[in-house]
Amino acid sequence: LVLTALQRETEHSVSLSLAQLSATIFRKEGLEAWPQLMQLLQHSTHSPHIPEREMGLLLLSVVVSSRPEAFQPHHRELLRLLNETLGEVGSPGLLFYSLRTLTTVAPYLGTDDVPLARVLVPKLIVAMKTLIPIDEAKACEAVEALDELLESEVPIITSHLSEVLTFCLEVASNVALGDAIRARILCCLSFLVKVKSKALLKNRLLPPLLHTLFPIMAAEPALGQLDPEDQDSEEEELEIGLVGETPKHFAVQVGCVVDMLALHLPPEKLCPLLMPMLEEALRSERPYQRKAGLLVLAVLSDGAGDHIRQRLLPPLLQIVCKGLEDPSQVVRNAALFALGQFSENLQPHISSYSGEVMPLLLAYLKSVPLGHTNHLAKACYALENFVENLGPKVQPYLPELMECMLQPLRNPSSPRAKERAVSALGAIGEEEEARTGFPQGACGRRDLQPVQIQSLETLGVLARAVGEPMRPLAEECCQLGLGLCDQVDDPDLRRCTLFAALSGLMREGLAPHLPQITTLMLLSLRSTEGIVPQYDGSSSFLLFDDESGGEEEEELMDKDEEEEDDSEISGYSVENAFFDEKEDACAALGEISVNASVAFLPYMESVFEEVFKLLEVRGRGREREGCSACQDTDEEEEEEEQAEYDAMLLEHAGEAIPALAAAAGGDAFAPFFASFLPLLLCKTKQGCTVAEKSFAVGTASAQFVSRLLPVLLSSAREEALEEWVTMGRLFSFLYQSSPDQVVDVAPELLRVCSLVLAESKIPPDTRAALLLLLTFLARQHTDSLHSALGSLPGDKARELQAALGLP
Repeated sequence: LVLTALQRETEHSVSLSLAQLSATIFRKEGLEAWPQLMQLLQHSTHSPHIPEREMGLLLLSVVVSSRPEAFQPHHRELLRLLNETLGEVGSPGLLFYSLRTLTTVAPYLGTDDVPLARVLVPKLIVAMKTLIPIDEAKACEAVEALDELLESEVPIITSHLSEVLTFCLEVASNVALGDAIRARILCCLSFLVKVKSKALLKNRLLPPLLHTLFPIMAAEPALGQLDPEDQDSEEEELEIGLVGETPKHFAVQVGCVVDMLALHLPPEKLCPLLMPMLEEALRSERPYQRKAGLLVLAVLSDGAGDHIRQRLLPPLLQIVCKGLEDPSQVVRNAALFALGQFSENLQPHISSYSGEVMPLLLAYLKSVPLGHTNHLAKACYALENFVENLGPKVQPYLPELMECMLQPLRNPSSPRAKERAVSALGAIGEEEEARTGFPQGACGRRDLQPVQIQSLETLGVLARAVGEPMRPLAEECCQLGLGLCDQVDDPDLRRCTLFAALSGLMREGLAPHLPQITTLMLLSLRSTEGIVPQYDGSSSFLLFDDESGGEEEEELMDKDEEEEDDSEISGYSVENAFFDEKEDACAALGEISVNASVAFLPYMESVFEEVFKLLEVRGRGREREGCSACQDTDEEEEEEEQAEYDAMLLEHAGEAIPALAAAAGGDAFAPFFASFLPLLLCKTKQGCTVAEKSFAVGTASAQFVSRLLPVLLSSAREEALEEWVTMGRLFSFLYQSSPDQVVDVAPELLRVCSLVLAESKIPPDTRAALLLLLTFLARQHTDSLHSALGSLPGDKARELQAALGLP
């Protein structure tokens, strides 16, 4: 009856509802119990009449999305059908429904489906080119088919990579198209770079990619459309969502593509192609060209951080500092962003340049009028990131720095300016245990809520950094925090980091406030706010549908049974703020329980109950993340794709192995370590990257000193600062665990130390660790050390003797 009604219906909104009803029945019955459905699909999708075929593909796209695994035995028929319908360039409806069907089917394609699926790629590109001028909104939706094919575990796109890249670049660079489709294609391009970076390199597609991206980044806005944050005049704060796509937003999207290139390609391959373009852009007389160059430097500091730290930091930092003094505000803003990214990604090396950077930042802060919120916020961002790791080096600048940061709080200024200033004060206080008085910035105005939240977080940072001198203010700070929690309902406020910090000062004096504090934290642990279910099945975003169709679809789906709805949930997504809220609440409860001692006992049982509930949470999404499909084939392109995943796996293993060793204990972990030690040693070979070598030597174990020492000694000869830092710690550790074996290689160790200690860029703590090791050798194994010194060249031996204070 439903299928008959669907065949007769001419109103699109009704057809849509009937298709959704058919999908609901199909989810319960399946193909075997409803043969009429398959018969209708086969008949209608091969009909010579376009309206009937469009109805059939509408039904197919909705039904397949409701239960895609049921169509796996029919993939060949589906792919042959899509090969026909994607060629119907005169019918946008057929193209759109075909692409929606392909989007759903793509994740389930197997190796046997690859030949048929590959044939679809050129037709997919033609279909997209046809849809874009007709309806860009529908084209944005259809791009998801390309995303799914790129993400597929079977190699479908690789043989057509050049065509796909050319299509994406043509759309992204076409200024006649709308902002939405260009931004969507740039997102797709970023994903393409992520999963196919090595194939791009192999097929020599990087030069055209970079030559197309740079003009997009350097695009100047139309007259009267300057980005608000780049204006020199005093600006009004704009609400989020009121600012449309601008050249700046496209520059950010392009920056994501460059960042992906830096993350997934060896810097030795990428930088030679990028640097000539960067030099040309930075020397340009056009400010937006110089801005583009600085933005590229900013994103490179993330993906190519190791390479920059070791070889390029001084000249690149000099370029950024020069940008801070550029006559164009556009360039100065980009330089501030680049400096903030450098400070975040290039630690600890960049801290040694505080003498050059801090005066420039302070001069810039003083030059920004209070009304220029965006400029001040960018300056505070750069300053906060740079100061966070300075330690005692910030002391000479502290009075001037505090005065600059307190100005927005003392004088009338925007809420955003106050928020950034308070956040920067927290970074300063955390580094230098600032004793400066902290003015109250909180009030009852709703627009100042971000300032209030940031102020409480900064108070918590100061409480930890200042310690005892802040004890007299602890009670007042606690009451202030509780009062604000009563007035403002915000996950960032409910994280309760302030109360955890104050508990270290108040100890059992926190007892009167524990009922209110624990209530807040338990509410945070129980809250499901911010948890959004993710459903199987595609959206009903269909070509040429109207509002009534959407309403009828929604009413229809609302009538489904509760268990039916649950079966459609494929996983959950959690907004970051609410995830952080629960994590910090757990950490705060643990800290408060230790500091409050006996006073916390009455709340222990209720806290345990809620915390243990969180340990049992296992969403389907997490289970899927734990599974991977590995196929052993001879195709070279599959090996390239596997290499991408291997790099990610290595990165995560580098974090997991030390944690497992610490948790299991040395003796229990030793048998497992012995089994994969050969794999670790493979990562120390000449062809491996610095990060891989550092990871390998950083998992050392005393029980395997005899096998590890030769690797460490050979690695230390290479000019890689990250490895030297890692091995400086490991040599000392190995000596403590197995001194006799270290003494046996004393001549080689001294030779390596003579080279390493002569390097001026070695961090002080690494230098101190090596000198301490040699001092122990001199005291406890004097004969061995003097014998080893005799094997060194005369000048090197004298340098080491002087460093160790030996006669």
